[in-house]
Amino acid sequence: MVSFANLGKGRVLTLVAALFVHANVLHLIGNMIFLFVFGNTLERTVGPGKLLMVFFTGGILSFILSLPLMPHGTGMLGASAAIFTLAACVMLVSPLKFSWLFLAPQGLVAIIYFVYNVVVVAERAGYLVTIPTSLTSLTLLALSLGSLSGLPLVTVGKGIS
Repeated sequence: MVSFANLGKGRVLTLVAALFVHANVLHLIGNMIFLFVFGNTLERTVGPGKLLMVFFTGGILSFILSLPLMPHGTGMLGASAAIFTLAACVMLVSPLKFSWLFLAPQGLVAIIYFVYNVVVVAERAGYLVTIPTSLTSLTLLALSLGSLSGLPLVTVGKGIS
């Protein structure tokens, strides 16, 4: 788990290990579905090496950027932010690729889910009316940071391909 305590003790590898640990089976299944859809599309576009680079860079960067906003004594885990990085890349590289699982273009799916996360983060901060959700605002912020960290990876080098 990524936390101030673990990083303070020199456990830097938790930044990578936390990408493979999930809170529960539903968390794992949800991540695998999105990884399957967005990961396959991005891998076909840029290749497996660049896909891994985007995945790990986005996941680790979102953990690091979220750390200053975390209350002490808490931690983060899961690949959600890394998968949102892949979604952001797909949104820019291959937005019209149709997803039979979502019955919509993948770029549209990525945009809608990203906007949903921004709205929920704003709501949790008290800017909007209540939107029912079981996710915490910290989680949603990490997902949004994952999406945002994917944008430079795609724009630098014209689609990372």
